[in-house]
Amino acid sequence: MEFHYRYDREEGNTMFDADSSSFFLGDDAAFKKKEAELAKRLVRRDGTKMSLAQSKKLSQLSADNAQWEDRQLMRSGTVRGTEVQTEFDDEEEHKVILLVHDTKPPFLDGRVVFTKQAEPVMPLKDPTSDMAIISRKGSALVRETHEKQSMNKSRQRFWELAGSKLGDILGVEKTAEQIDADTATVGEEGEIDFKEDSKFAQHMKNGGAVSDFAKSKTLSEQRQYLPIFSVRDELLQVIRENQVIVVVGETGSGKTTQLTQYLHEDGYTTNGIVGCTQPRRVAAMSVAKRVSEEMETELGDKVGYAIRFEDVTGRNTIIKYMTDGVLLRETLKDSDLDKYRT
Repeated sequence: MEFHYRYDREEGNTMFDADSSSFFLGDDAAFKKKEAELAKRLVRRDGTKMSLAQSKKLSQLSADNAQWEDRQLMRSGTVRGTEVQTEFDDEEEHKVILLVHDTKPPFLDGRVVFTKQAEPVMPLKDPTSDMAIISRKGSALVRETHEKQSMNKSRQRFWELAGSKLGDILGVEKTAEQIDADTATVGEEGEIDFKEDSKFAQHMKNGGAVSDFAKSKTLSEQRQYLPIFSVRDELLQVIRENQVIVVVGETGSGKTTQLTQYLHEDGYTTNGIVGCTQPRRVAAMSVAKRVSEEMETELGDKVGYAIRFEDVTGRNTIIKYMTDGVLLRETLKDSDLDKYRT
């Protein structure tokens, strides 16, 4: 392969031997000159040589000193500031090498036991003192008092007529404990269901209207006065076009109570149920009660709720209010939640 050395010299400012077969396009004299200048820079004033890192550090110190002098002159007012070029095309890449030593102190590695104490330290100076013995075994007087009370409770009080047939004839009133025992729900095997009275559904009965607005308007008319009713059609259209919707509104605007009913009225409960989560149990119960009243159905039929230890839903439930924990528990059985439409 032949090169035209004059053309290359004029265009690329390079020079090479035309007779040589080397592909190195460079000027040896120019490179030797640069090497000589670099060697001069690596020599200190006292004649000793320094490495490239030391030379770079010295040049950086000189540059920092020059910048400090320029700042001092600008503060004094003798020199005006000029534009400084802040964009540099630095081809050098700085790499940071971080060495991590995973070391553990000797008292944590478990190989050597540094303590000389074989037994634990007792917080009591005298373990045989009366206070220490009583704190461990308990007071004999308190134990004797408890035994007497338990004996009195187990004793048959024939002189008490309340709850007996003779007491009923004489008109002696029963105590609160006897009334609770008589009204307790007894199961098929004779056991008493103590959780029956603690269910919230027993207390979620229809309450009468309190305000004048509730007394003068029906439930359907009250729904139309809510702010969300004015955007009902637009909201349903957005729900049809999107999979995830974020609704933002003030408290009491009808987001929780009306949105589920709008979805039911639009046909979303044909092939599934509508689920709504609430942060607290009381909120889930109260909202479910209100929606059941507006839909004119019993709580637990078409509208129900599910909280911890209580599930007030049925086969006909199409709107279900629940806490976040209940929904998470249902994902363990059905990760896709196929029974929920929305």
